[in-house]
Amino acid sequence: MYPNTTVLNGFESIVSFPSYTVVIQMNKGNYGFELLTNYDFIAGSKEAALRLAGTLLNELISFIEVTYDFNQKELDIQIKDNKYFDTVSLRNFEIYADTQVEITNCYSTANVNPNCYSSVSKEQFYEQIETIYNNNNNNAISHNLKFEAFSYGITLIN
Repeated sequence: MYPNTTVLNGFESIVSFPSYTVVIQMNKGNYGFELLTNYDFIAGSKEAALRLAGTLLNELISFIEVTYDFNQKELDIQIKDNKYFDTVSLRNFEIYADTQVEITNCYSTANVNPNCYSSVSKEQFYEQIETIYNNNNNNAISHNLKFEAFSYGITLIN
């Protein structure tokens, strides 16, 4: 079997099932990104993969702490020793800002509108955090800004 792989329902000999990994959406205020671990699992369907991801989520996030370190000017990712994964990758950095589009497009009954999210590079993400938090909260923040997991999904590996 492959390292960091879970097989559902004992189907070790069937190689046609796709591999997935859990995608964890991390957020702090108007800033978010996706975090992926190197833990992968095999599932017979997308629905089965989502169910497994849902059951694993609380356990997986207990091993991760993500903060923005203002001294280092970058995200600091601490991974506690665990049996599932030992590395993570980040993707899809987004900033929620209703000033990016027409103001009438940013309001909905849920008070959050997808039209107000801007995809940015990691560098732009860091620059915006530095600008906003240093200008608005000079004495109110410590040297770290903690990101929390608030949703999950899956991504197909193969």
